[in-house]
Amino acid sequence: MVPRPSWIVLTIIAVCWLLADPVRATAKDKQEKDDQDFAGVVQPFLNDHCMHCHDADSARAGFRLDTLGSDFTAGNTADQWKEVMDNINSGKMPPTKEARPDAKEAFAVASWVAAKLRETELAAQGAGGRVPLRRMNRVEYANTVRDLFMLDANYARRIEKELPADGKVGGFDRGAAGLFMDESQLSQYMTVADMVLDEAVFLEKPPLTKLTWDNTKERYIHGIGVAYRDETGMIVDDNPVPELAASVPEPLAKVKQDNLDGDDINRNRYVPHGPLSFAVKNGGIEFLSGGNNYRNPGNLRNVFFPNDWAKKGVLRDGWYRFRVQVGAFAGEGAEAQKEVRLVLEYNYGSPIQVVQSIAIDAPLDAPKEVEFRMYFQAGPPDMNRSWELGWDNGGNDVVITNPEYQVPQWNPVLASGDLQEAIVKKKSAEEIAGLRKKSEEALAAADENRKTFPGPMFIYDPKLDIAKRPRLWLGKMEWEGPLVEWPPSGQSQLLFAGDERTDDAYLREIFVRFLPRAYRRPATTEEVDGVVNWSLKLKAERQWSFIQAVREGVKNVLCSPQFLYLGGEGAAHDSQSVKVAGPKLRGETA
Repeated sequence: MVPRPSWIVLTIIAVCWLLADPVRATAKDKQEKDDQDFAGVVQPFLNDHCMHCHDADSARAGFRLDTLGSDFTAGNTADQWKEVMDNINSGKMPPTKEARPDAKEAFAVASWVAAKLRETELAAQGAGGRVPLRRMNRVEYANTVRDLFMLDANYARRIEKELPADGKVGGFDRGAAGLFMDESQLSQYMTVADMVLDEAVFLEKPPLTKLTWDNTKERYIHGIGVAYRDETGMIVDDNPVPELAASVPEPLAKVKQDNLDGDDINRNRYVPHGPLSFAVKNGGIEFLSGGNNYRNPGNLRNVFFPNDWAKKGVLRDGWYRFRVQVGAFAGEGAEAQKEVRLVLEYNYGSPIQVVQSIAIDAPLDAPKEVEFRMYFQAGPPDMNRSWELGWDNGGNDVVITNPEYQVPQWNPVLASGDLQEAIVKKKSAEEIAGLRKKSEEALAAADENRKTFPGPMFIYDPKLDIAKRPRLWLGKMEWEGPLVEWPPSGQSQLLFAGDERTDDAYLREIFVRFLPRAYRRPATTEEVDGVVNWSLKLKAERQWSFIQAVREGVKNVLCSPQFLYLGGEGAAHDSQSVKVAGPKLRGETA
């Protein structure tokens, strides 16, 4: 790992502040006026109220004013003056135990600082017709790294999100004054460089995960809700697979009895189930409806989905392939819809969600295979990843709970709501007593209904023409990924002669080719020597492999001012430039 020497941070900050202000005032009278104001107004105020706590001897909180000059473009002078102004305006300084300064004098100093800060900001924005040296913003950085290593555009957006937000000047994120660099930001660039090199350039070839799913034979994760009697007459309620649930001659549904003791089977009654929302046909499943998708009215979820595929299969960012045999019937007459769409959702509602859909153009009796290619992000290691499959079947459940059971069970909820509302609104005691009695009667009726309801538990919705309703048929499903190009393009370009050569001359050749592309200009001999010598030194000291040495050299380049800053790409700094210029990168600005 490249260490974080303080000279890098100091060099970047110094270069940024010294060169990002090309419109520094040059008029002699303007400079003289600034000097006079500083000497006549600001310096006396600092001497009287600040220096005894912030000079070379005291320097409380590590803050010195005796070395603070009036050139706001030098070093971090502007930041220090802003801190002085903020403390004066807030009254924090001088401390309350000290003599309070004259309000007019304090206002004059704060106004002088504010004017200088604004002047410096405008100068940085205007730039006097020239391009100031500034670091790339995070979009430019992500696009440049994408082009440098030929990465997927989706991965570039991941890089962008890993970087801190950019400062804005006048509402834009390309102003030099807002694109400062400090040690914490440099540390983040180093972290992102590690991520890119480890995940997209010098990674080991990831294994290809393949998963299959047979709708008819796989257990439905959340339970079909079908019970049955076995050959001995005992009730089995163990979440059967669809093939079994659809084949039992007398499917049963559970009616929960809250006031009985015993195990789960003995505490409940079982009544005829009624129709199912699916049928096993032609080696697959034909669906009339699925579970309601509350996120998108009309998109009813296919209840048979392999939820753990995302947990097992998405272990790294990349492209994944999903194949499924599918057919559909869009309905007839009043029940018809324009088309039937299959919808895939990965980690819905999270920052890394992916939603794709496709219209099904194959009939139920002649299904065909459709394929989805999706780019998934793995997210943090502890993220609960989900993958779900749904379809649009018109927005109505075909199979509904029998109203003869549902209405009595729902009445206590409504009665309780009415009672609570009356209490909150402080209705009369007589009205509240009547509602309380009504609630008790509803609870008793619901309890009796659970004891006596004969079934069936489910019925077809009488408002629908079932024969003309849309249907979906699904066969076996296959999933595989990540689908990767191997070796990665970025690695192949860096190791242009392959990975079998490991001599020092090859390492030099690699950086002779790489640096001009990274710096967006010809590289000097000294620049190439610096990176090569650094890499070889680490290789010898740490007993690294050739690839490790190249990787560390590339990381060094990605964290260097020559790569991070724009505005200085024009020409190399000596006559011994290495004349190997790469293509212009899309992340580069003019």
